[in-house]
Amino acid sequence: MKEHKGRLIDSWFVVFIPSLFMILLFIAQYFFNAFVELFIQLFN
Repeated sequence: MKEHKGRLIDSWFVVFIPSLFMILLFIAQYFFNAFVELFIQLFN
């Protein structure tokens, strides 16, 4: 029972971690784009 639960958590991590990584990457890209636009506006 305990071993099965551990395996279930591992499979959940395999699904959860890449999706979390993609969300963080998307947020980072959004903030980077906003920062670049602000930078361009400041120097124009």
